Amino acid sequence: MDVYAGAETPLVVLDSCALPRTWVVVGVSIDPFVGSIFVTRYQGGRDPCVLRLPLASNDMPPPTNVTNEGTCEMSYAGVLAELRDIIEASDQSMRQGRECETREQKEEWWKNRKQLDDRLGDLLHRIEAAWLGDFKGILANTHIVSECALDEFRQELQHLLVAKWIPKSQVAKCKGLELDVTICQLLLNLSSLLDFASSDLLDACHCILDSYLYQNVALEYEQIDIQQMALDLRELIEKYSKQGHTNADEHIILIVDKYAQQLPWESIPCLRGRAVSRLPSVTFLADRLLAMRVKQQLGAAFRDAADTPPMFGSPSRRHCSTTGPLPASLMLGPADVDLPGLKRVHSQEEKDGEIDGVVVNLRRLYYILNPEGDLSRTQSTFEPFLTRR
Repeated sequence: MDVYAGAETPLVVLDSCALPRTWVVVGVSIDPFVGSIFVTRYQGGRDPCVLRLPLASNDMPPPTNVTNEGTCEMSYAGVLAELRDIIEASDQSMRQGRECETREQKEEWWKNRKQLDDRLGDLLHRIEAAWLGDFKGILANTHIVSECALDEFRQELQHLLVAKWIPKSQVAKCKGLELDVTICQLLLNLSSLLDFASSDLLDACHCILDSYLYQNVALEYEQIDIQQMALDLRELIEKYSKQGHTNADEHIILIVDKYAQQLPWESIPCLRGRAVSRLPSVTFLADRLLAMRVKQQLGAAFRDAADTPPMFGSPSRRHCSTTGPLPASLMLGPADVDLPGLKRVHSQEEKDGEIDGVVVNLRRLYYILNPEGDLSRTQSTFEPFLTRR
């Protein structure tokens, strides 16, 4: 596992676009040829962090809650084959559902659907455990603590390592060595996960020890109780997690490459119940942010023009620095109308042109219910609720 904290990545293009504070951009790239997965986390006002994690090549353990006679490797090809098999079985089940007439046939059909659902859930759990492991904190909500508290966490963790796990003969070499603050933040982020346990920290402990090993600090791994080290690290995380709070309003924006896009990342356990969107590329996101920023600036210009006596030319020409027609990507409608779903902050932040986030505008929200006309019971159940919205 390699960690590149503060590394220069293509996501730095977002710097000029003022990424909203509640947005977290996560890039997922898979190299199936060398068996690695790259996960990048970018957040406004923080250094980007890039993790290079190995894809497990051992056979997956058999599912615990479903019957699956085949075996599947946690390699990229093995996981993809398992997912395709589940999808094909689901499609076949949907076709057979039309032929179910008796009560027994319907019960058997639902039993099969439940098995497929459990099979997919088991696969997603194993993807998270084998590919992300202890570093799933890169996808967790940010646990916000003060810079002082984060630095104290780092220092206390370093003191714990030197006092208990670094040989006394090597302590002198540890002077001047500091753990990366970005990695410390990822560890604190784990506190926001409900299933967070000390067993989730074994890989993180090895990563921390390896960071000292790479600095020529000789370690005696056979004398290190890695289980106890994980327990100590968990207690430390719990201690400092009480000093801050988790940002529950964060929105994850996933940007996946052509190898990762076939997998349902939004449904892995650590992202369930979270606000997640998927975009095709970083440049697409940067273009949308730029468009919203220009729209805000144009809106401010038109509002100023409404209170200013006309001079020469149109108000938009006088107050807007753009000459000629706007590019199609920036023509988002009248400047005095909010972008669909755009939350405007009526404060000093708005005057500075900061985009605080995107929310659903209920006045421009539409529902598509039962487009095929074959789900009459579903329509009768949900139609009154949606009509009231």
